[in-house]
Amino acid sequence: MKKYWAIILGLLFASCIYDPADSRARIVNQAAYEITLYYGLDTIPLDQNHTEFYLSNTVKSNDTVRLRAYNADWPSLVEESTNKKLNLFVYNVDSLKAYNDIDLMTARKKYTRYQYTLKELEEMNWIIVVKK
Repeated sequence: MKKYWAIILGLLFASCIYDPADSRARIVNQAAYEITLYYGLDTIPLDQNHTEFYLSNTVKSNDTVRLRAYNADWPSLVEESTNKKLNLFVYNVDSLKAYNDIDLMTARKKYTRYQYTLKELEEMNWIIVVKK
């Protein structure tokens, strides 16, 4: 009987730590400022004026975070994109606070775009370094 309880507890524990998001991609912020980012299927950012969202998901200078792909895996997202690359758009948090309008920043091209093929990402071990 104890053996069954151990199995049940083990399964419960494993289900608690299961993360369905693909989090193999890591962002290393080597810029001298805090950043926020967005990834998309197109080569230009979508008009999504949710400034609060961007400000709640920031990466401090000299910090590393995992970038999660929800409801898909990174290779699938890369293959679905218009240019068959991961398109990553990076915004300076101080600029975003000053503009307080992600659409305006996008229209004025106040972002840096990084784009990588699946092969490049695999060669980089899914570690994307942001510099500037």
